[in-house]
Formats: sequence, structure tokens, C-alpha cells
Amino acid sequence: MAGRKGKAKVEVEGEEMPNGGNSQHDCFCMGAGPQVSAALKMGSEKTREHFRTARVEFLKGLRNLLDERIEALSQEDNTKKGAKISVD
Repeated sequence: MAGRKGKAKVEVEGEEMPNGGNSQHDCFCMGAGPQVSAALKMGSEKTREHFRTARVEFLKGLRNLLDERIEALSQEDNTKKGAKISVD
């Protein structure tokens, strides 16, 4: 927010966490990680199960992406063969 002078604070698990775009953070999430984690813990068991399933599906997608890339690189290696050189 433009012209914002103070920094809002949010308490997460007994710790005060900075909240807002003007504060300095060492992480990419800009301090939102603990807040999001706390919000997800407040949901019902059904909601948490959806997020667990989504996390597993995301990892499966990454695994598939890596497998496809490994396969493509393996096929490139098989097509690029060196020349034979006779040694006397």
C-alpha cells in the first residue's frame, strides 16, 4: 500500500510475524508461509485431505516431468555417437 507507515503484525503460534509488502524478509514467501500454514490448519479434516491429495498430485506431476526429460536426454545420447578412430 502506498503511504503506509507502520507494519501490521500477525501472531502465529505465539510468535509475532510481519505482514505486508514493506517489511524485509529473507524468504521468497515474504513472511506469508507461516500465515498460510496456520490458515490451512484451521480447516476441517476434509479440507486438509484435499490439500494433502493436491500436494501428492503436484509431486507426481514433477516426477512425470523429470521422467520425460530424462527419457528425452537418454534418446539424444543414443543418437549422438562418436566416430571410430583406429589406434596403431
